[in-house]
Amino acid sequence: MLARLLPWVTFLVPFWAVPAFSQNRVIAITGKAGAEITANCKAQIDLVGRLILKYPHPNEWSWYVACDDKTWIALARHLGIEDPSRQDAIYAATSLKQHSSYIRGPALRHLSAFVPSPDHVIAHELAHIYTGSRDEIIADDLSLQWLSEPGLRDRPAYSDLRAER
Repeated sequence: MLARLLPWVTFLVPFWAVPAFSQNRVIAITGKAGAEITANCKAQIDLVGRLILKYPHPNEWSWYVACDDKTWIALARHLGIEDPSRQDAIYAATSLKQHSSYIRGPALRHLSAFVPSPDHVIAHELAHIYTGSRDEIIADDLSLQWLSEPGLRDRPAYSDLRAER
């Protein structure tokens, strides 16, 4: 199924960043067949895994981290994010239907004053998942609320929170 979804991907490497994910997976994507996962890519995957656990998160979800910009561009085109003028402004995408999120790994490691923090990128995608909405304003409002709340690490998993709503 993944080959049908992402036919251009030649190499996928599962990496279980944090055991507490339950049924969640964080997976590296690179276009280099047979290539070893770099230390930089492993750091990106580890960062995504740690950030997911800070916020309300689903019990079953797949997180794909594009470990380099070339792979991200191919993935973004496949996902329908083709506007080259906005290419640098997009750091992640979520498919609610496929229970998958796609992260631009290098953007999480090369920050500037004009780039959202890694926390904000992950919280924003999790807000899409939590609300079930594709609306960017709704996701951003909720993610900013989460970012301002102390003690998020002690919260229950996403499915538990959904049951309370």
